[in-house]
Amino acid sequence: MIKDEYEILAYNDLTVAHAYLDTMAGVLRSLKQENSPLYGDLEKAYLGLSEFSYKYKYRLEDISAISGKIEDARAKHRMTLASNSELVSSNADLSKHLNRSRELCIELQSDNESLKNRVSELEESLKSFLPL
Repeated sequence: MIKDEYEILAYNDLTVAHAYLDTMAGVLRSLKQENSPLYGDLEKAYLGLSEFSYKYKYRLEDISAISGKIEDARAKHRMTLASNSELVSSNADLSKHLNRSRELCIELQSDNESLKNRVSELEESLKSFLPL
């Protein structure tokens, strides 16, 4: 991925910065031996760049750790979406079954009412045939 390539380039840049710092350290030693007035200014710059490079290194490590967590979260999200899709499909099937069951229930209630009416009619006709 492009993100990984940028991380590699950033670590390479850090390695180059450390190489320049090593060169500056050699120049600092030389200026110190010569008691040059430039030593103090260069030492401040060297210390500032050293501190910056270490912070940069730690920031890159933090970014790598966070990137890993983001990838884990994305994987979980993809799994959740897949699971949700399955559940939605299952819910649609169950809804169809529920609607069909309701239709059947209404039909059965109608048939039951029809049978009750028929039984009532038969009871009435039986009463007319049977003496009380």
